[in-house]
Amino acid sequence: MANKKYKILMVEDDPDQILMYRTQLEIDGFKVFDAKKYDDVVKILVKEKPDMVLLDIVLGAESGEDILKKLSAKHVTDVIPVIVFSNLKSDKDEQKYIKLGAREYWPKTKFLPRQLSDVIMRFLK
Repeated sequence: MANKKYKILMVEDDPDQILMYRTQLEIDGFKVFDAKKYDDVVKILVKEKPDMVLLDIVLGAESGEDILKKLSAKHVTDVIPVIVFSNLKSDKDEQKYIKLGAREYWPKTKFLPRQLSDVIMRFLK
């Protein structure tokens, strides 16, 4: 895939989704960290310094939208691409998340797990 082993932080609370995407991304040469809530996101951002954040919107304790707002307020989204990666899909949502600081909005149903790495690399080259 690439000479550098890029780090991806996946904010997701569904264990099956975590396993599926983590497995594929690791096969493709990425180092993957996962978090389910904002406090864990912050810890991983500070300790691991990921190259990208994949953020689901529908989470358990707090929404991905709330996490995106907090990351944007701290200017994290200025230096680390945050991609909203969710099953929710409407043009209205897409524009809202981009205005909140996401670089793109990717519906999970649009990509097979094996296609995700190519899409990620558009932002990391």
